[in-house]
This record gives sequence, structure tokens and C-alpha cells, in this order.
Amino acid sequence: MTRPFTLVVILSFSLAGCGGGAPKPQAGPPAPTGVYTSSSECAESEKLSLEDCSALIEQAVTMHRETAKNYISMRLCEATEGVNNCERAEDNQYRPQLQAFLITFSKPPQISPLYASADKSQPGFQTGPKGRIILAVDETLLFSKQARFVAASNGQ
Repeated sequence: MTRPFTLVVILSFSLAGCGGGAPKPQAGPPAPTGVYTSSSECAESEKLSLEDCSALIEQAVTMHRETAKNYISMRLCEATEGVNNCERAEDNQYRPQLQAFLITFSKPPQISPLYASADKSQPGFQTGPKGRIILAVDETLLFSKQARFVAASNGQ
């Protein structure tokens, strides 16, 4: 009878160390995030070089071309995206107009294309159809002057 008891004691001690572990170090403050309309505005933030900003924006433009919803007519696009918020795409299609870029200055930096917000009650952008809303009044984000101007134009 001592064998099952010994086995239970050994298993109990070996399992006691599972899952507890040392506490994980807390993450530092979140990386700064900004909204810009050009690579020069991004570079003016002094968080990345002009070359790095340009490369990121090229990446966002590629994402925009590959993932933005396409419509068969400007009328259908504007009915969904809003008047003056659409552009002509390839193959006689129309898509939401790319208006700004959301850049997180992490390692490596992250970027998202921004479009006019569907919520016209407050100036801002969104990351895509039914995407994250980025309000121009969000004080946790860095907004270039031009990005604030474009965001304010979206609310009209």
C-alpha cells in the first residue's frame, strides 16, 4: 500500500511547480502611436527617419490596394463610404480613399491605412470597414496638423 501513496506524493510535488512560476515582468508603457498623412509628417515626429517612414507608408499603400473593399460604381462606394471618400481603383472599380496612416513606433514599427470614419458625429478615421475608430480628440495619439485637418473634414 505504500507504493500508491508514494506515487501520489511524488506526483503532487512534481505538479506543484506547474503553472505558478515567477511573476511575468510588467510591460513598459505602450509605444507612442501617431496619425500622419505623409512620410514627411511622420519623420517630423523624430521617431523614425524619412526613409523608414516612406517604407512604412509604401507598405500601408500596398495593404490598401490589396484589402480595401471594391465597388462597381462611384455611386455605390459613396453610398457606403460617404461623399468624396472614394477613389477610382484598377479594373474600373472604386474603393474607399486612403486618407491617413496610423503608425505605432514599436520595434518593429507597425502601420495601418486609415479611412474616413463612418461615425460623422466626431472627427476621425477608421482602420477599415467596421474597423477601429480613431478620434481626432484622442489625446493618447500624436496627430499631425494635416491629419487633424483631414479628420475634421470627415465630420462634415
